Amino acid sequence: MKNVSITLLSLSMLIFIMFTGCKKDPEPSLYDPNYVSGPQPVIERMDPPDSSYAGVGTIDVYGKYFMPKEPYEEYNQLYFNEVMADILQMTDSKITIASPAYIGDSIKVKIAVRGSDKFSEPVYYKLKAAVDTTFGRLDDFKQKRIAYAIATDSKGNVYVSTRVESTPPFGQILRINKQGEPTIWVDNTVYLKADAMKVGPDNKLYVGYALGRIKEIVTIDLADSTLQETYVRLATVPNDIDFDQDGNLWVAAQTELVKIKPDKSKETLATYSLFLQAVRVHQEGGTTYIYLAGQNLDQNEEKVWRYPLNDDGSIGAEEVILDAATDRWLVKEDGSLVDIKAITFSADGKMYLATDMSPDALVIYDLTTRTYDFQYPGLIQPKLLALTWFGNIIYASQTNFGETDANVLRIDVGKPGAPYYGRP
Repeated sequence: MKNVSITLLSLSMLIFIMFTGCKKDPEPSLYDPNYVSGPQPVIERMDPPDSSYAGVGTIDVYGKYFMPKEPYEEYNQLYFNEVMADILQMTDSKITIASPAYIGDSIKVKIAVRGSDKFSEPVYYKLKAAVDTTFGRLDDFKQKRIAYAIATDSKGNVYVSTRVESTPPFGQILRINKQGEPTIWVDNTVYLKADAMKVGPDNKLYVGYALGRIKEIVTIDLADSTLQETYVRLATVPNDIDFDQDGNLWVAAQTELVKIKPDKSKETLATYSLFLQAVRVHQEGGTTYIYLAGQNLDQNEEKVWRYPLNDDGSIGAEEVILDAATDRWLVKEDGSLVDIKAITFSADGKMYLATDMSPDALVIYDLTTRTYDFQYPGLIQPKLLALTWFGNIIYASQTNFGETDANVLRIDVGKPGAPYYGRP
């Protein structure tokens, strides 16, 4: 019995030790009675005020009690609704962000700053679509089509040459109003596609095309599309056309620069080893220039150049603006050349190029600094074929050959284009 009592006593002591000696300490409380929240952050204003373009450029946010500590997003979370913005740089009172690729009319903007237990009071902002890839609604048609030459009239209607991919294929010209609603303006054209289109000073649409041995420019009355006539026959394909202040029509005709006077007489002013793809008449500093873009793939050459237009109608000395031999950004990683299909200008003198570059096919070139830039990275895919400017909008035809994408783009540039001398 004595041994049993000793055993029971030992067991009791062991159990007591287990329940007392091994007892865990209580978890510390997260509540800090001495905690004081930092000040509530404040957003006072944004620049540009009220609205900006989604995915384009930067936005400055001004306010109070921001935390300029890197990495910025760990200490400051700036939201456009549920989308957190990328902070590029900041101080305690100013944040510069990349404009979010998010579209909305009444977006709630607010910021949370580490150390503060409150978001800022929201402010409301608008992010607009800089690039409308569905303008023209080509997908609304039951038949697939490819967009080529494009032009605008004085009312803002857009004309686009399309090849309808049926069996057999055929050509049409669509007219698209400013709301993006298309109608078939000319059906079953004799050509599958127009290589060039411009509205002329006589309120007619000038269309350049090639069909077998026929290379010509025809006119179509804007008031009655059934009124069509041949304007001029050419020896080579009219790849692009543009008017000057005197009503002369300048034609980039394969390897020839041709001027057609209002009386329809023709004059070849220069010939080239490069194949011309674009021509644009542009005035700067009181001088009118004829700009050209051309390439020779066999020789791996590509250039953009210009001539001053003399008072007697002749052209002056050639000036090379871009040359793939020295401007290496015109050469892709695989060694092929960037394809420049069209040239236009903004009112402030920037040159806009339609290309097949990525991530942005619309290249902006500064003639003063001789530098290039992109305004819409990721928003405009290759391949742009033609451009036309109306008001603050560039309309572009876009086709990815071998793929399904063929669009008429509406690109909000936010500034007017340079004067175009064709539209009345």
